[in-house]
Amino acid sequence: MKKKPSFPHILETHLVDHCNLNCKGCSHFAPLVKGKVFADVEIFNRDMERLKQLFGNIFEIRLMGGEPLLHPGLFSFVDIARKAFPNARIAIFTNGILLSGMNDTFWKTCAEKKILVKISYYPIDLKLPGIIQKAKENNVRIKLPAQIKHFFKHLNIDGNSDPDASFRNCRLMFKTPQLRDGKIYPCFFPAYAHIFNNYFDRPIDVTDNDFVNIFETNDPTDILNLLDRPVPMCRWCLTRRKFEKWDLSRQDIHEWIGSEAATLPHLFRKLNYGAINLYHAFKKGLNQ
Repeated sequence: MKKKPSFPHILETHLVDHCNLNCKGCSHFAPLVKGKVFADVEIFNRDMERLKQLFGNIFEIRLMGGEPLLHPGLFSFVDIARKAFPNARIAIFTNGILLSGMNDTFWKTCAEKKILVKISYYPIDLKLPGIIQKAKENNVRIKLPAQIKHFFKHLNIDGNSDPDASFRNCRLMFKTPQLRDGKIYPCFFPAYAHIFNNYFDRPIDVTDNDFVNIFETNDPTDILNLLDRPVPMCRWCLTRRKFEKWDLSRQDIHEWIGSEAATLPHLFRKLNYGAINLYHAFKKGLNQ
């Protein structure tokens, strides 16, 4: 029997689209979500079972949002992901606001299922000592990267970027495909562009060539090939992205729309993110 390949990327998926923090220029468009949008646990279970049929393992599965701790069925998603991929690193990505109020069941579940809690640390007041102590008491691994002080503008509203250049620059910085409702997208933008479109009434079309439906292929290389080439949506992304200081959103379209950044600052950003990607590649190699 032919051995199933491992999924060679970090896989991200939303548990909720909305958020309890209002970040200016949020790449997942959470400030633009109208109402509350929760992922369906049955669809998630179906998708995880299908991915288990296609891939032998996934290095890391990120349960994200929006703010994932807002989902009332959080534990069900954790159980499903861990059951489908017992050897994967499973991480809850949270802004940390709700962590200090999470009950003992949350911490015990994270410990039992070996869940990494990673805080996207923004310039807000968090009760970090108490959170870190709670994680330590429950033997839960918690990761607190450097504070996020800048977001990037990625959107070329004219849709006339060179897709090859956009893809090359993006892949040097980010390698995080998105799973949403049975489809794998190469990045966040085609997965969540509908939120931007609905809010601002913009016709940024996601085509059938911007994703792979995991139920319409029996060949995992169809998915891997998607992740290694430009897609039509790449023309809507800047090839060099400007970074702006983190702030609260006013739901202004110009928080997301940008122009090409200067070459030198962009080069330094690429080198920084490239080093992070090399680190992840090294960690994946150790775990395979």
